[in-house]
Amino acid sequence: MGHFADHIAVAATRTFNLGDALLKDISAADFSRQPVASSGSIGTAGSGLIRTNHPAFVYGHLSLYPARMMEFMGLNPGSIAPDQRYQDLFSHGKDCIHDPERRTYPSMDEIVAKFRASHKAVLDALPGVEDAVFARETPHEGMRARFPKVGSAVAFLLCSHTMMHLGQVSAWRRCMGLGSAM
Repeated sequence: MGHFADHIAVAATRTFNLGDALLKDISAADFSRQPVASSGSIGTAGSGLIRTNHPAFVYGHLSLYPARMMEFMGLNPGSIAPDQRYQDLFSHGKDCIHDPERRTYPSMDEIVAKFRASHKAVLDALPGVEDAVFARETPHEGMRARFPKVGSAVAFLLCSHTMMHLGQVSAWRRCMGLGSAM
């Protein structure tokens, strides 16, 4: 394993474990619901949906990026490559839909399984990635300006991007009355 891959793997494993911990006590019935603010809640003018990303959207969205990371590292994403349905539902710029009847999004079991399998594939691949791979130019033109090298793009997507969205789940948990997962 290259030194850079080792550093990414340590941080990414902690991030992945947080993703698992945040699922504690989330029911399948609530997985694709946005919270509802009650009248008089701090920071609200009245009752209504809190337009935030729910876990179905977050975990589905995060399941898209491991295939891209694999491609950046010159590896075949194989079975973790997202299908068109996931692209249509969870890609950057898509809106999170309040889905209490669970008609829009795949089941909690399916989404969580894709999240876990895709992230595990990247974590399993990292030990074989040499430092020279991370020094290559990022092949995705849209990301290259912010993350010029493969290493910076993979580190961001696997750690920072994932942690940012998991923070949304942490806040969603509080809104849903679930409390801390830690």
